[in-house]
Amino acid sequence: MIHVGPEFTELLERRPLIGVGIGLFGIGLMLWMTLALASEYRTRQDTPLPVSMAAVASLREDSFVQLRDGDWHCDQRVELEHSWQERLIFGRVSRTVVPVTGSQADPVLLVRFPGEIDCPGRRAQPAVGLVRRDSHAVPYRLQDQYPGAAFVLLDVAGEPERERLYIAGGAAFTILMLWFTLHYLRKYLGQRTSH
Repeated sequence: MIHVGPEFTELLERRPLIGVGIGLFGIGLMLWMTLALASEYRTRQDTPLPVSMAAVASLREDSFVQLRDGDWHCDQRVELEHSWQERLIFGRVSRTVVPVTGSQADPVLLVRFPGEIDCPGRRAQPAVGLVRRDSHAVPYRLQDQYPGAAFVLLDVAGEPERERLYIAGGAAFTILMLWFTLHYLRKYLGQRTSH
């Protein structure tokens, strides 16, 4: 945890441009994250394109789709765990990845869910999400089970309420950083006019 002691606040009082720089960096970072989340949220509001396993290989990145078929291998699912710090807040499982296969020629579709899921109960419903081509997201255990296979990732959306909460939190933090920046900019301009 970062401790902001009196030395740091004295430094900001003496050199308010440091506070302006910190604020601008925070605004830029939070705007970037919030806009990315908002863009993905808007994409997920469209009607998903119904697809079969045979069409998975030809899908472009960020296609919003609804998978209607495929053999779900719940016995091979991989539960990715949170770190011990995150576990205290969010629970043990960060994501669950379930391989779904079609014919021999089809790639292996990895359906990635947020948190823990009831796989046998979940496979009765169509999976809706965004197509990803991130090869780094393939768990090693699944790479070993499907050697030489092409993988496509279907990132299933979490709850829309949680996404809206993240967007609102990002916007609120951006406003807080704007206030921080303006506060130190006012101090800087006050110092310049007094000299």
